Amino acid sequence: MQAPGNWLNYNRYTYCSGNPFRYTDPSGDLQIGPFYISLNIGWSAQGGFSFGISAGVGLENIASVGLSIGFGAKYGNFSISANASLGGAYAYAGYDTKGGWMAGAGISYISAFSMWSPVSINTNMFGIGVDYSENGGLSGNFCGASISGAGVSFNPSIGVSLQLRYGTERHAYEIEKTSNNDGQKFQFDYDFELNEFIAKYVNKDEYNIEKITAYGDDFDMHGDKKTYRDENGWIKEYLGGGKEKTLGGITYLKYRGFNTYSDIYLSRNPDRISLIKTINHELTHAYINSLGYSRKMDRETYKRFTESSAYYISDGFIPKEYYNSNFPLINPPHLIPVPNF
Repeated sequence: MQAPGNWLNYNRYTYCSGNPFRYTDPSGDLQIGPFYISLNIGWSAQGGFSFGISAGVGLENIASVGLSIGFGAKYGNFSISANASLGGAYAYAGYDTKGGWMAGAGISYISAFSMWSPVSINTNMFGIGVDYSENGGLSGNFCGASISGAGVSFNPSIGVSLQLRYGTERHAYEIEKTSNNDGQKFQFDYDFELNEFIAKYVNKDEYNIEKITAYGDDFDMHGDKKTYRDENGWIKEYLGGGKEKTLGGITYLKYRGFNTYSDIYLSRNPDRISLIKTINHELTHAYINSLGYSRKMDRETYKRFTESSAYYISDGFIPKEYYNSNFPLINPPHLIPVPNF
């Protein structure tokens, strides 16, 4: 095996939590996905234990990029590498104190377990790759077999990564604003009145909600540059080409390490029934966010999953673009009763 002190040769998949493409997003507008940090530990038959820390971001529709620092316990070597991925394919380049300059590419097995928890498990038993190091030359890996100029040897490896995630995702609820609502008065003069009304039915802490506002307009705090609140209190979204649409509400999902929280922004809709339906729609998003399902899916899949439940709660049907028979409908334990008049 080339560069036996290079920890990536033993467990080259831990650099991006065993699932590099997990941080990309195949939908919507181009944007940077959640930022991640992962703590990694690996073991191989020939190299013993290795330890590392990784950080990076996903770029929607393109790839993930990151930086990793590792330490090989057996040889006492350190390494640093930059890496990128697309699907299960990966590439890296960097420097190792024992192996010298290094680079490699391949296809890694993505742990199914990692899709359902912050923990990712990975192995070279289900991957192929080619690697080069300054002091070790060229070698390859095929399902646990190491192939180099010295021959073929069996060198299975396994790695475990613990992931922390940071960033924001956005879920918007489009409504039709009728002209007969113009000029009518919103029933709550202040946000505290709105929150007191909601608190009669729902405990915000139970849903990990940090803020509910019908007057706040700090959308850019969440990195949202295409949304604003007009002079009548309606939330608007720029669509480009001089077009825009009206939103009843937006829920921002916020990642903070192992935890998730939600901020809810509501249009000042004077129609009481429509407003309550919108609040229930956004409360459904917040409740599902609090359950941690967003960590188990890519952003597009999670969007369809959470919107299907939210629309079913608020509108009684699921729009075609969000319907998927594989998704269970999630019903929050507490919502605001909708008047029958």
